[in-house]
Amino acid sequence: MNAHTTFGQCLKSILDSRDLSLQTAAKIMQMKSATSLSRIIHDEVNTKTLEKFCDQLLSNESIALQPEEIAALQRALAIQRTGIDDYIAQQIMWQLLISDPEKTQQEDYAIHGYGGAMQHTGITSLSQVIALYRQCTDIEIIITGCCHFSLLNAFYPLAARKTNPARITHFLHNRTKTPHVLLGSITAIRRFLSLTGYTAYITDPIALTPEACAIYSSNEILCQFVDPCGKKRMHHMVLSAPRQLMMIEYRHPSPFSFHIARLQQHQASLSPIQTQYPANVTIYDYIRMADKKRRTENNRSIYSIKPDIHVTDVHPDILAAAAMRHLKNLNHPVNNAFKKIYDQLYSIQMMRWQNIYTKKKVTHTVLSVSAMHKFAQTGLQSDHFFALDPYTPAERRKIFLHLRQQMIENPYFNLHFSAEDSMPFHLEITGYEGYGVLISNAHSPRNLAKGHAESLITQQVFNQAFQDFFTKELIPHHVLPMQKGIALLDQWIAALPEND
Repeated sequence: MNAHTTFGQCLKSILDSRDLSLQTAAKIMQMKSATSLSRIIHDEVNTKTLEKFCDQLLSNESIALQPEEIAALQRALAIQRTGIDDYIAQQIMWQLLISDPEKTQQEDYAIHGYGGAMQHTGITSLSQVIALYRQCTDIEIIITGCCHFSLLNAFYPLAARKTNPARITHFLHNRTKTPHVLLGSITAIRRFLSLTGYTAYITDPIALTPEACAIYSSNEILCQFVDPCGKKRMHHMVLSAPRQLMMIEYRHPSPFSFHIARLQQHQASLSPIQTQYPANVTIYDYIRMADKKRRTENNRSIYSIKPDIHVTDVHPDILAAAAMRHLKNLNHPVNNAFKKIYDQLYSIQMMRWQNIYTKKKVTHTVLSVSAMHKFAQTGLQSDHFFALDPYTPAERRKIFLHLRQQMIENPYFNLHFSAEDSMPFHLEITGYEGYGVLISNAHSPRNLAKGHAESLITQQVFNQAFQDFFTKELIPHHVLPMQKGIALLDQWIAALPEND
């Protein structure tokens, strides 16, 4: 049974493996006639009937389903319930949220060398190529497609290393008739999104001509680097089959430069999905960042997955007090220039805070129980802003009391707690209705001078897929009931004092 087998096909396979006729199976299942069972096998019944039958089948000891058969039936039932397109999108979203790159089994790729320069290298695998690159400097890589996690993951250590990290420019496929290509691409590159040396572009069929789009439709890797002997070298790899790459080393720079030029020809027409911050960060960059978020959030429905609360859930007075404690510890002067900046930030944060609780558009946030418990104990958010001291116990109590009140009284404000706290919450993912999906490291202190990175996916297909996943899969099936969420808040409130 493959991943997209229908419920009826799964059931027929189960019955055939046990040599059960329709009449015999119907009697075992205590059905009135074999006709009813035949209709199920031919996928002629509605979802509610399938769900009821599936429950009866799972509990039938005479048939005694094996674990893989149960999984296949439940998968087929999910496809029947949502449709194949939504099911695939949901699976990709789960990969984005849950799969742990550190625990994913690595798969090597075979290298088929082409040309004289490759004949004497002895390179037959991608792992050997990566081992060579680890010894090199000034590594610049341009990738089109190649959005297979196992392939891209081989290059991650080069891009993430602290000394001489590789600089990567990546053009992602975006095919209008197969939207899951883009969804899968975002999942494949999720580890790279927090790296400042990685820049991704999504090819846009609207901004580019068909001829220009065709340039980016291949699966290629171009790499230039300086080897340990100080020699500048150039590699070109093409994904030619599953886990197989053709590779050539250019002896002369002209062919390599030609390939680079053809890819860069239309780059100016594309926007990077990462927010670009200046090398020399000032306080005004933080003001601009806060105000941009204010404009993004304003009067929009918001769907967010995050370990613990957003900064917009905290009243600006509490934020200001934490900031002042931090400045006092640093012996920072509070002069007129500082007060002007303070007033600007306070005003922006107040507008953001008021918007979250007064807009007539929904806010849904899914949180981690363990991360929220840690926040209750420490006063530090998972992404606690580096210029804030921890919130005091009394401040935490005020935050929780306000959240509790909003959960009960405000129909537009919804906090949810994940029912499966095994979800790693390694990414913060927030969808803004009609705008895009923002992805960042869930544990970043948001220090722009130290490489904080955010990626915004504005393609409607991705935004809609995330919103559908959130409203049709995550909230209905994977969060605690509201009363249990309120009970958790009550526990944390009871453990915190009214005054510090």
